[in-house]
Amino acid sequence: MSVTHPDSLGKIVQKYFAVITKVPFDFNGTTVKPRPLLISTGLARGYTCPPNCGACCPKFSLDYLPDEAHPPGVTERLIEFNDRKVKVYTDFQSKNSTRHCRHVSSVDARCAIHPIRPLSCDFELIRCYLGLKQPWGRISVAPFGRAWALTKAVGNEKGTLCEILPPSDKSIQDTIRKLRRLEAWATHFGLAETWLPEIIQFLEATKGAKGNITLVP
Repeated sequence: MSVTHPDSLGKIVQKYFAVITKVPFDFNGTTVKPRPLLISTGLARGYTCPPNCGACCPKFSLDYLPDEAHPPGVTERLIEFNDRKVKVYTDFQSKNSTRHCRHVSSVDARCAIHPIRPLSCDFELIRCYLGLKQPWGRISVAPFGRAWALTKAVGNEKGTLCEILPPSDKSIQDTIRKLRRLEAWATHFGLAETWLPEIIQFLEATKGAKGNITLVP
């Protein structure tokens, strides 16, 4: 999660939804139009998440669907999407005066709510790119582009400890699980037409093989 998105709902809708949608949608007074989507075989890759890091866990909103398990401290809010109100539950961490998420241990940087972490955390390290120069979107698994600027939760040193791993059955199945969770979010928001079924089919068929696929709306 980027520190430039303290409200992670904006990142979920304006990046994740924007990359996988087949239809236009309205959010925050802006119409987001679908683009051709390039699925990278890098999407099949896995990654490590060593202890004593937590660099990707700065303080940002923790957002949940109404039927998702969540930690104490969340409150209901309504999000305007396509001229309708969508209910989510959010912890803005407004009482957290530290740099990092309130659920990250200052001893070993492990997450105290990892089994019920919000989508914004769970979806890492999947990247949804909307390039300014390219008229298409792209989805892949990749390291943090500005890892050097992130601060570890233990020791306050700069940089991250995660490493990208080659594709495996485990990494593919975990990526599919994350995509299905994103699909539940899209459905909850009323975004029924997405590339997610095709993306999942691509992962199951290629299993990390070389080559990319471009989907054109």
